[in-house]
Amino acid sequence: LAHERCAGSYRPWLARYSEEHGEPKIALAMWRLQFEERPSFEAYKHLRRLAGGIGAWASLRPAMLGLLDPIRQAWLQIEIALDERDVAWAIEIVSRPGAFLGQDGRIRVATAAEASHPEEASKLYCTEAERLIAAMGRTNYVTAVAHLLRARDLQRRLGKEAAWDAYVA
Repeated sequence: LAHERCAGSYRPWLARYSEEHGEPKIALAMWRLQFEERPSFEAYKHLRRLAGGIGAWASLRPAMLGLLDPIRQAWLQIEIALDERDVAWAIEIVSRPGAFLGQDGRIRVATAAEASHPEEASKLYCTEAERLIAAMGRTNYVTAVAHLLRARDLQRRLGKEAAWDAYVA
């Protein structure tokens, strides 16, 4: 058991060493084991780069994403979705009840969604503003106002001033 923990902590080093010495398949195997044991955005990026280089990413990606818990590892799925510019997937992730989003996950998704999904972005800003207001405190109120202003601007851009006025009232 102790040697397994030790091997796990050396996998990133072994992966880098293997890649530097012309063994991309061994590096890929090491990063895969690392991701399976301790999923991280760093390991995912290495997997994507190495598997893409040998034409294996299309089959490996679904397997790696399938390892992630949709609630407890939603924060990692958001990182991946935003990095891959998949705003629709990021919106789906933040919409999951109980999803662990990280400190600013909802706002990062809202910001990314402003251009392509303004209605969803507005809802995300409002949801986060409501959460901050409920938490109370001067800093929370200031941040909530900033989110509400962005939501208002998006609603205006969509021509939904009446809906915004009703929400504020």
